[in-house]
Amino acid sequence: MSAKGTDGAPVGMRRMGTAGLITDTVQTGETMVDFKFQSSDNLPMDLVQLPGKDHVITLELTYYQDVARKNGENPPVYVRAYVDKNFDTTIYDAFLPRTGTLALPGYPQYTFSFRQDTGTIMEVAKDPGVGLAATFFFIMAAGFTLSLYTSFTRCWARIVRSEEREDEVNITVGGLAEKNKVSFEKHFEKVAARVRDALGAAIAPGEKRDAVDISLTSADAREI
Repeated sequence: MSAKGTDGAPVGMRRMGTAGLITDTVQTGETMVDFKFQSSDNLPMDLVQLPGKDHVITLELTYYQDVARKNGENPPVYVRAYVDKNFDTTIYDAFLPRTGTLALPGYPQYTFSFRQDTGTIMEVAKDPGVGLAATFFFIMAAGFTLSLYTSFTRCWARIVRSEEREDEVNITVGGLAEKNKVSFEKHFEKVAARVRDALGAAIAPGEKRDAVDISLTSADAREI
């Protein structure tokens, strides 16, 4: 998009609400309109202003993507033009002419020309918190992965005096696992067998081996 005065010299434009002129221009002096906003109909829209000596002209440009135009014709852009802050009254309210320049009623000293083209826009953003968030994410992921391959287990032994004979005690060995019950049950049986063998070997010579009475219990695993 470009604007020229009566002498044919380019006239600088600015984005609505900014004081400086638009700096994203191409080598031909044309101003790039990239339609950063959306209209009430969810169509690409942009607002540019042409500051004059005693007035400011605002152009509301809405791009209709579904309207077909031939090569060499103006792009399918609907234009609403306002003067100063009179946004309730338009001096132009129609599509761009298919060919030629746009002239605004009452302001013949300005002419606007449009050309449709494609370009690549690269945006670079920097967020200082991304690294910290990524660090905590990897820590959380590592902890979650570790929890999948590890299991929390508990084993305990209960020793109570026998009610039948005062010189005997009953030993109960128990265990609890949160997951992988089958593997824990096999491991628990080995541990209990080692305890039984160790207690049996600790009986003084001459005493009966069958005096060792150990009962095994394996508690059901519970999900936490």
